[in-house]
Amino acid sequence: METSPKGGNFMTTVLKTEMIIEPFLSIECSEKQESTVKRYRYDLIQFYEWCQKEGIPLSEAYSPDTVDAYYLYLCKIKRYSILTIKRILSVLKQHSLFVNPSPKKVTPFDVYLQRDTIDHKKAAGDFLKTRQIKKLLKIIPGDYALTDHQLKYRHFYSERNQAIIHLMLFYGLTVQEISGLTMKDVHFQTGIIHLFSRKRKPRTITLQRNDRRLLHRYYQTVPMAVRPRWQTRDPFFASFDFQRGTYRWSYEDDAPKKLTDVSVQKMIRQEMRRAGLGPGFSGRALRNTYILHRLLDGAMPEELKEELAFATTQPIESFTRFIDEEKENLKDLTPLSHEKRQEILETYTFSKP
Repeated sequence: METSPKGGNFMTTVLKTEMIIEPFLSIECSEKQESTVKRYRYDLIQFYEWCQKEGIPLSEAYSPDTVDAYYLYLCKIKRYSILTIKRILSVLKQHSLFVNPSPKKVTPFDVYLQRDTIDHKKAAGDFLKTRQIKKLLKIIPGDYALTDHQLKYRHFYSERNQAIIHLMLFYGLTVQEISGLTMKDVHFQTGIIHLFSRKRKPRTITLQRNDRRLLHRYYQTVPMAVRPRWQTRDPFFASFDFQRGTYRWSYEDDAPKKLTDVSVQKMIRQEMRRAGLGPGFSGRALRNTYILHRLLDGAMPEELKEELAFATTQPIESFTRFIDEEKENLKDLTPLSHEKRQEILETYTFSKP
């Protein structure tokens, strides 16, 4: 997804969007009320305009990574109610089955349409186990399960991928915060990163020494010609072009091409699959694991509310219920100590030439 150019099979005109939507509305919605058809059209146009903005080609519009990112967009950016989100996703599911017929009518939307609330009851599968975290951190820097083509350029973006996963797993950043991070927000000397919530509420995190070193190593792997510039709004995490073997440049923005939400989600899924963690994990599992670990370390819900810039402590309630009700599972979910994290980084990342 990082390599797809603007143009080509992207949705670049209103006419092309109408060609995708109108056959569905005329065939599948012919017996629905005019107001319903109008709402369907609006929901579909909004989705495809978002895809165009994110640089998502038609062939990947209904992929699990795209659906996951759009769900987060509706929740976190648009801040729609769960009923509105389910209504929109239901329309998109119908359209996806129209353009990509499936005998079993199974789509990536199903997991979200089955939820009663956005903040659903947590289960052990929503978190990474301690042994899975260790395995993930050890596998990412290595060559396991990589193709020859991937190995050719892996040294350019290995630390980038590690840095993203560290920021989400050990500092609680969201996918949107990762993709929105700029050079002006990152201070290598102090290790302080400035973040803004969806309501633009500021918060800061302070990196531990080894994580600061990891981010700086990534930064130095970006070739000077396309490297994000100090104290600018250049995106900190840039998109890599696997065909050309270098980081991409946006001539429109006169800056490195930013890593989109969808690309971040896709990268995380790929690294987790490579580590043998299964297809069910995504960026949300990293964030969930961070919140759980903070609570297990003794943080209070009110403290986490301020730290993560939540409006209330309600998003944390499902985590505290899990801790109270699933005590037998907690032994497999203990936080990784700072010393163990440092040991893994030194052995598997910093010791490499």
